[in-house]
Amino acid sequence: MAVMFPFMQVRRDALGCDALCQGGQTSLRSALTLVGAAVIGRASDRVGRVPMLWVGTAASLASIVISLCSDSLTGMWLAVVPAALLNQNFSVCKALFSDYIDEAGGTDADKAGAVGKLGMAVGFSFMVGPILASALISDYRRALLLSAAITAASSVFLLLLPTPSRLSRQQRGGGGGGASSPG
Repeated sequence: MAVMFPFMQVRRDALGCDALCQGGQTSLRSALTLVGAAVIGRASDRVGRVPMLWVGTAASLASIVISLCSDSLTGMWLAVVPAALLNQNFSVCKALFSDYIDEAGGTDADKAGAVGKLGMAVGFSFMVGPILASALISDYRRALLLSAAITAASSVFLLLLPTPSRLSRQQRGGGGGGASSPG
């Protein structure tokens, strides 16, 4: 979604979203992210990390579709909800990395290194995405389409992720369905 950043202010201005509107959207996004972090975090413990990555990806695509289909402030507000509430993919990825490292017998230092690299990759995307979008496209609609294409393409990589064992999450004290037996 970083490819949309260069075009979002122009879009807000075109729809008449003043400082109060923008501040309200930022507060809404923050509140929904706070609630979503708890809900998706718990769900990733119970249902699994990879399914919650799919939910987050679908939520991002839903937000993009709402933005594409709406040309109003109401649509702009509605587009905030799915991604802010349900796309907790960064946190879920950190938990998934922890699961993988636990299964491989890694140490806490290994976990810290993996999560640090993940953070660097996300930071890099927030630096490169807006510059790339500014160089390749010229308007908000095209930014939405590019963002949708990148999100859909990246979802292919979710198919390649191995699912950590349920036992691994239970042994660490995570969810995984309570007292069920492995297997």
